[in-house]
Amino acid sequence: MSLAQYIIRTSIVVIPFTALIGLFVNLYNDIDGTRFWMNIVFTTLFGFLVGVLSSILNHTRFIKPIGKINEFLEKLAGGHMLDRLDGEKLGELKSVARSINHTVDSWGNVLANVQKASNEITHYSAQLTQGADQTTKATEHISNTIEDVAQGADTQVHGVSQTSHLIHQMSAGLSQVASSAATVTESVNESLAKADSGSESIRMAGEQMESIHSNVNELSRVVKGLGDRSNEIGNIVDVITGIAAQTNLLALNAAIEAARAGEQGKGFAVVANEVRKLAEQSGNATQQISEIITQIQKETQQVVETMGTVKHEVSEGIEVMGTAGSSFTQIQLSVNSVSDQIEQVTAAIQEMNAGTTLAVSTMENISNVAAESAAATQSVLAATEQQVASMQEFSAFSNSLTKLAREMESLVNTFKI
Repeated sequence: MSLAQYIIRTSIVVIPFTALIGLFVNLYNDIDGTRFWMNIVFTTLFGFLVGVLSSILNHTRFIKPIGKINEFLEKLAGGHMLDRLDGEKLGELKSVARSINHTVDSWGNVLANVQKASNEITHYSAQLTQGADQTTKATEHISNTIEDVAQGADTQVHGVSQTSHLIHQMSAGLSQVASSAATVTESVNESLAKADSGSESIRMAGEQMESIHSNVNELSRVVKGLGDRSNEIGNIVDVITGIAAQTNLLALNAAIEAARAGEQGKGFAVVANEVRKLAEQSGNATQQISEIITQIQKETQQVVETMGTVKHEVSEGIEVMGTAGSSFTQIQLSVNSVSDQIEQVTAAIQEMNAGTTLAVSTMENISNVAAESAAATQSVLAATEQQVASMQEFSAFSNSLTKLAREMESLVNTFKI
């Protein structure tokens, strides 16, 4: 407000008031006529002069400094905080200027700290957002990995269960083989007893077989044929050996010894045939052996018929029966060897059975551990998924914090400090 405007506004108030005072003075003193009006004019002029002087004084001491303060405050409201009030030029309002300057300094420090803090918040919130995003991605990757591990654990549990079932089946099969081996052992022992009895009978018959010399050549031919068929049996048994391993090898030896034993070895051949049935992949070779044995039986029948023609020369067969006795002795040795081998196989099967029992127990433990691992993996997977959700929420909060910090930074930057 200018000085003239202030004087006019003051005069508008002072002149009527001083005129009213002059009127009261005249009325109180009973003054009238020309003096009445002169007192009113004088009082009014005096009041006007006093008002003008007081207006000039007040404008200089208060109004003008207040205008400067208002102008400063308007700049301050516009964000310009670099200037300060000059208290020496504000007269009576020097203390006010000092207080305002102190307030502006304090606010400047506050805004500077706020600006610094907002910059730091923006920087750290950006880093926090980046870290949260990286953590979220890493957690999601971990979650996917754990999910794959959980699927692998389920597959492992299923595979272990199948393996345990197969081992159970193998254990049952080995138990059956062990039982069959025990039966074979009993049959071998019976064959051994019969071989002993046959050997004794041949020894006794040898004393009466001294007349078979003239038919030795024919018997040799037939026996040679039997040898050829025995060789074929050996070849086929080799194939069976590759399939049935040690059990088939024992069956081959038993079949060869049974063929050599002739009629006395038929019972032992049945036992050997039972052993061969334990091999799962020996069907075709067994059929071929059966056919060759049939041929051998036919040729053996020829031997019997030939031997019928020479019954009258029994006395000459002592030497041949002696040879047969030696054969029975060899059969006894072979049967003993087979018996030992079967006992070894039985012991091996028992060890294998014990091993499979231990394997079953171990696989059950592994299955339990795998199941517990799968359950624990599922729990970890659920916790990881919750962690992913939490990190996503944290990332959203960090983004909001970054946005808020930038808005505060933009607001603080409107002030020039």
